[in-house]
Amino acid sequence: MITKENYRVLLVEDNRGDARLILEMLDQDPVNHFNTTTVESLENAVGHLQEKTVDVILLDLNLPDCRGENTFTRVNTLFPDLPIVILTGNDDQQAAFSAIGLGAQDYLIKGSFKDGLLSRAILYAIERKRLQNMISHLALHDALTGLPNRRLLMEHLTRDIETGKRDKKLIAVLVLDLDNFKAINDQFGHHIGDQVLIKVAHRLQYLLRKCDVIARIGGDEFVIPIPHIRSAEQARIVAEKIIEAFKEPIQIENVRLTVSFSIGIALFPAHAGDPYALIKAADKAMYSAKETGKGMVCLYPPA
Repeated sequence: MITKENYRVLLVEDNRGDARLILEMLDQDPVNHFNTTTVESLENAVGHLQEKTVDVILLDLNLPDCRGENTFTRVNTLFPDLPIVILTGNDDQQAAFSAIGLGAQDYLIKGSFKDGLLSRAILYAIERKRLQNMISHLALHDALTGLPNRRLLMEHLTRDIETGKRDKKLIAVLVLDLDNFKAINDQFGHHIGDQVLIKVAHRLQYLLRKCDVIARIGGDEFVIPIPHIRSAEQARIVAEKIIEAFKEPIQIENVRLTVSFSIGIALFPAHAGDPYALIKAADKAMYSAKETGKGMVCLYPPA
């Protein structure tokens, strides 16, 4: 007995004859089951995607409320993680080529779906998009902890500063550095050290809001930007909360470790006007905190 794989498909097609043909072809697939929902306009497609989860979109470019490559652009902008297969006629392949250049996974000419071509295009599109998303994630995230890396941090901080300039809001940057992390690696080995970093990342994520960015930018160094902050004192309260939370030991295998952070704080626009200078100022404050002792917080400019 063949076990069918299940895929959720959104078919965006205003020609009912074409839609009926596509549904019949998908129903005839001997291996895979395609649970297909059909809508006839871009507006209905967006509404469906906002409420339901799908695995792939089959998208006709010429709809009653949007035409050409703009149709793809609008869907892809709103739902960039979803694979899209373009459906086009013989007379409109140029728009399909343009959509491929903009990021669509594949295109098919209506009326030429033979020998399982439609099913294969759907499966290949899903796999290609999965690989693209994985590569994009790796490019922007730390491989060990899964946190944003320096590149993604700078993108977030650049946007925060642009918003801060426009709305005249303060932004704080916290630079966190683990105290005596080298001693942990030397005594217990890098395997335990890596597990410490993973546990630290998880605890930071638990402490802060889901919308907060926590980046790992070096071996044992983390950065947390806090946009729309009211005062330096509020930033210090966040830092002290982190210090307090790490008084609870971390259990790794049969090793129980207590770790602490030295934390430096810098503010936009008082201490720096661009992302690099802001992190540099917070980094200087962190080193001043580290010179003071373990588990300390220092606001830039250091004394």
